[in-house]
Amino acid sequence: MRFRIPSEVIANYVYSKFNDYKYHTGTEELTVNSPFIPDDTKHKLSINMDTGLWRCFLSHRKGNIIQLYMYLECTSYRKALDFFSYQSLTHIDFDYEEEEVTRELKSLGIPSTW
Repeated sequence: MRFRIPSEVIANYVYSKFNDYKYHTGTEELTVNSPFIPDDTKHKLSINMDTGLWRCFLSHRKGNIIQLYMYLECTSYRKALDFFSYQSLTHIDFDYEEEEVTRELKSLGIPSTW
C-alpha cells in the first residue's frame, strides 16, 4: 500500500530538524546544511517539499523523506512509517461541505443518504 505524505507534514518535520534553511519559491524546495557532512555549512542538501525527495550535492546520497528520517533519527523503516502515518492523519481536513461530499459520492456511483 502506498500513501502520499502531505507537503505540510514534510515541511513541519524539516523545519523541526534544521535551523538553517533556505526556501526556494516556485520549486517547492528547501536547501539545508547536509547532515552527511559534519561541520560543513558550504555543502547543501535539497529537499522537495511536494514529493519528499532529497539529494545531497557533495555525497551524492539521495532518497525519500522516510529514508532521511531513518538516518536522522537512527530508527527503523517501520518506525519512520509510523511517524509519518500518524503525522499525515493529524493533517487531514475533515471539514467538507455536505454538497461537496454528495457530489463526490455521486461521481463515484455511491448513493448518498443525507
